[in-house]
Amino acid sequence: MAKRKMLFHPDYVREKIRVSQLINRLQSCAMGEIDLTMPQIRAIEILLRKSIPDLAAAQVQSEQTHRYVVEVPPELSREEWIRKYSPQHSEDVH
Repeated sequence: MAKRKMLFHPDYVREKIRVSQLINRLQSCAMGEIDLTMPQIRAIEILLRKSIPDLAAAQVQSEQTHRYVVEVPPELSREEWIRKYSPQHSEDVH
């Protein structure tokens, strides 16, 4: 057997293992395989909320849109535009 590169799990891996164990216990309770008391179920719920963000909160964050405000300059008449952007007039201004 090959030697393992890491001798221990990093903290984030341990956290994922703990969360999966809690979920497995809740699933076993839901399927009638084990009995959990209400305080146990409540404690699991609290721990899961700390570990896994609520789907509703994640959905709200993903639906945010960015709104940008653009200030549009006033529309120029043809004569004003020529006066402002014409190469002949721009030399006179400088």
